[in-house]
Amino acid sequence: MGPIFRMIFTVTAGVLAISEEIAVYPAMLFGSKSQVRKGDTIVLKCKISGIKRSWDKVHVYICKNGVGMKMKVLEKGAGDTIFTMKDVTRNDSGTYSCVYTRDKLAPSQVFSTGKDLVAIQVNEEAAHDVILVNVIRLISSAVVVILLLTVVAVSSCCSKTEKRAKQRLPKEDT
Repeated sequence: MGPIFRMIFTVTAGVLAISEEIAVYPAMLFGSKSQVRKGDTIVLKCKISGIKRSWDKVHVYICKNGVGMKMKVLEKGAGDTIFTMKDVTRNDSGTYSCVYTRDKLAPSQVFSTGKDLVAIQVNEEAAHDVILVNVIRLISSAVVVILLLTVVAVSSCCSKTEKRAKQRLPKEDT
């Protein structure tokens, strides 16, 4: 897959001009998890191939939903670029990708996606909270069932006692 070109536009005295054209190259992205809990840490690894030998460094961008979020510089001969997101919230849910450029851009100027997309969903409740809620629901249901069975048993018992009491009463003569 070849580069995607990013044009930088400037407006001076009401005149629109193209100031430069920058190639944005797609990179491969690997994510540690796709479903995470609020407060977790996400690790995303960008793997870049096809860097020209003459380049001393490249600028690597992590993009969320096609828009650059963060940038790191990868020096010549360095390995993969790691982006770590700590204490994630639902706002961090989205589709992530990785791209790189030779020239530096502000992350907000990068509108592109890489070779691989990683979808991340941040859930509000921690797994142990869900389990706790389900256990409480189960116990509550069991208590309700026991109470209903007790009411039925007492009602049945009272009904039988009343019948026996009526049978023991002497009949009145008229």
